[in-house]
Amino acid sequence: MHQRISHSLHEALDTEGALEFAWVLIYLPLVAVLAVVYLPFWWKLPHPLRRSTLIAALCLAGGSGGLELVKSSLSEGPWTLQFGLLAAISDSLELIGLALLVTALLLNLSDTAPKFEIEFEVRNKLRVPPPSGR
Repeated sequence: MHQRISHSLHEALDTEGALEFAWVLIYLPLVAVLAVVYLPFWWKLPHPLRRSTLIAALCLAGGSGGLELVKSSLSEGPWTLQFGLLAAISDSLELIGLALLVTALLLNLSDTAPKFEIEFEVRNKLRVPPPSGR
């Protein structure tokens, strides 16, 4: 989705350099507004969870927004190893941020809930027979 927005904005605004991937013109201000709106909620979280979510958010935002600005300035011309490595680091930071967030939330849940169970039900919708014992 952000690539479609980026292409449309790039065409309309004729962006180049660090704003080659023009989706950041929409998403970064949106993230800033959401951060301000959720700041009172975040401030009331327990200190360990607050710290962990901040680290996760910095990884996610740094990978998706911050490095995107650097990466877009390298995107003109043919693909280079430098661009590829930066893209890999950017995507890795996004995934690390997400993993840190999930870990922080699960650790907080384990500290606050005496017992928590998740049950999954497997439904064989395709009616595939189970493998036969050999």
